[in-house]
Amino acid sequence: MTRILSTALLLAAFPFLTSAFLPALSSHTKKTSALNYGKKLYDNEAITSRRNFFHASLQLLMLTQIKEPAFAAIEKVKPITPEEAETKFIEGYKTLCYLIDHYPEICEGGGDNVRRYLGTIVSTPPSGLIGIAKTMKALEDKADDFIEYTELADEIVKTINQADGSSYMAIFVTTSTSYTPPQKYFNDGLIEIKRCKKSMEELARMIDIKLS
Repeated sequence: MTRILSTALLLAAFPFLTSAFLPALSSHTKKTSALNYGKKLYDNEAITSRRNFFHASLQLLMLTQIKEPAFAAIEKVKPITPEEAETKFIEGYKTLCYLIDHYPEICEGGGDNVRRYLGTIVSTPPSGLIGIAKTMKALEDKADDFIEYTELADEIVKTINQADGSSYMAIFVTTSTSYTPPQKYFNDGLIEIKRCKKSMEELARMIDIKLS
C-alpha cells in the first residue's frame, strides 16, 4: 500500500518536476549549441582568413613579376636632349600656326580632326604638339626665370587641353538634344589655340628659340 502511494505521489509531482528542470535543460542545450556555432564560425573565419592571405600573397607575387619589366622599360627610355626638344618645340609651333591658318576647313572634318592637330588623339602622321609638356620640360634649364617659364609652360598645356575640350563638345552637341551649334565650341577652341600660340612665342623668346 505504501509503495502504491509513493508511486502515485511521484506521478502527481512529475509535471511540476519537469516544468522546473526543462528550462535549465533547454538553457544548457542552447548554450551548447551557441558554443558549437561560435566554434564553427571561428573555424570558418580562420580558414577564410588563411585562404585570403594566400590569395593576396599570390596576387602580390604576380603583380611584382608583371610590373618589374614595365618599370625597367620606362627607365631605359632615352631622355630627350635640349637640341631635340628645341626642334620639337618649333615643330609644335608650326603645327599650331597651320591649325590657325586652316581652322575653318579643319573644323569641317569634325572635332576629332581639330584634336588630331592638337595632339590629344592619335593621328598619322603624329601632330607636332604630341609630348609638348615633355619637350618644354627638357628646355627649362635654359630659362633664367624658372617660375615664369613654368607658368608659361603650364599655360600652353592648359590652353591645348581647353581647346581639346571645346572640340570634344563640338562633337557631343551634334548627337545630343542641345540647341548649341558646334560652331560655338569651335570658336571657343580657336580662342584657346591663339592664346597657346602667344604663350609659345613668349616662351621661345625667354629661352632664345628662333621660331622662324
